[in-house]
Amino acid sequence: MAAPESGNTVNVLWTGGWDSTFRVLSLISDHDCIVQPHYIIDRKRWSWKTELATIDRIIERCAQPDHVFKGQLLRPKVEERDAIADDPEMTAKFQELLSRAHLGSQGEWLTRFVKQKGLRGLQFCIHRNDATRSFLAGQVRERPGFPTSVYVLAEGVDPALSIFEDLEFPLLDLTKQEMREIATRKGFLDILELSWFCHRPLRGPATCGTCTPCIDAIAQGMGHRLGWRGHLRYHTLRHLKAALPEDVKRLLRPAVQVLRRSQRAKLLSSAKRLDNRDAAAIPIERKGAPR
Repeated sequence: MAAPESGNTVNVLWTGGWDSTFRVLSLISDHDCIVQPHYIIDRKRWSWKTELATIDRIIERCAQPDHVFKGQLLRPKVEERDAIADDPEMTAKFQELLSRAHLGSQGEWLTRFVKQKGLRGLQFCIHRNDATRSFLAGQVRERPGFPTSVYVLAEGVDPALSIFEDLEFPLLDLTKQEMREIATRKGFLDILELSWFCHRPLRGPATCGTCTPCIDAIAQGMGHRLGWRGHLRYHTLRHLKAALPEDVKRLLRPAVQVLRRSQRAKLLSSAKRLDNRDAAAIPIERKGAPR
């Protein structure tokens, strides 16, 4: 088939996770468009190499002849989180939102990235049960567009929310289970299941079963994705927490926090050593299509 016109490009923040992978796959499944993913390396996050490997695996799978897509999926443009310049005004607005309720740190540096790169219209795949959606309730409007309608920030909203003004939100009305049903109907569930979500992957890789995304996966009816190791760790920790008296839990919390900081420091040290060895294996910008 002929390649889509270059003007039909949709920019999507692709983490390799379920929601953004669903958006990427649904776009190329239903529309004659070019999808340009963007990935931001956060070296403080244990899972970034697993996420990039997942993205590569999904792109390769999309190129196999047993799946025929209308659109074209490009390899991601990869940026470093540490290369995003500070923006005190946007950070202050984010902190104002954070003072009201929990909000993932990704939103702060993502909005700085979009502003500095001029990526107005970057699609940020927040689903119906996402914590960030609570901030956007009643603050967005549906806007028709190419190739589908999306939600964008409405006019005259809370000034602190203006940090999201350059983003588009295509999945606000969908749950993960609904995405699964759509993927099954459209025939790309097998590829969607390749997506990754665990923030602290074990060797294999395997899910840890104890990080927030793993716990959320079970709560949202997606527990089948944890595998036996993830389930074992999840249920072990759950029963251990239930069995421990509150005074023992209070005594253990400082030690757990020290252990996590130590593990994070070891991770960063290891990442720096590996960077010298395999920097060429993870280019900062990768262009081209898989087919």
